Amino acid sequence: MLIVLVRKPQSEGEVTKGRLFLQDEYFCDTIEPAYEGNQYCEKGCIPFGFYNIVVTESPKFSRPLPWITRVTGYSGIRIHAGSKPEHTKGCILIPKEKEQQLVRKLTLAEKQNGQNFIMVTDSNRITWQLQNGAKVYLEN
Repeated sequence: MLIVLVRKPQSEGEVTKGRLFLQDEYFCDTIEPAYEGNQYCEKGCIPFGFYNIVVTESPKFSRPLPWITRVTGYSGIRIHAGSKPEHTKGCILIPKEKEQQLVRKLTLAEKQNGQNFIMVTDSNRITWQLQNGAKVYLEN
């Protein structure tokens, strides 16, 4: 499965807001640290890029969560529930009611396809042609 995280091109205070798409369908809004960092996360949000994502047991949260692997300069980057800047030290926050739904979808896709990926970009790029031919249309 391909997940696409589309961030707003500028931070809003201590956070960077975005939208998460599963394949070509909108899933939920996201919150991350500001691009330049904040008092809770010195480095800021993870760099734009294409990463593997796997569901594993989180040592911090003691439950299965999506883990974004091989992010240069970062470790332990997860997608988990949260709604405030102090809830993240680099992770991608989603609404609580969406967390287990995302875990289930990624776990199923991993069993069927072997791998999941996340592409992190910003909304200055209007249309992405995805690997399976679907298109994601984004609004500024």
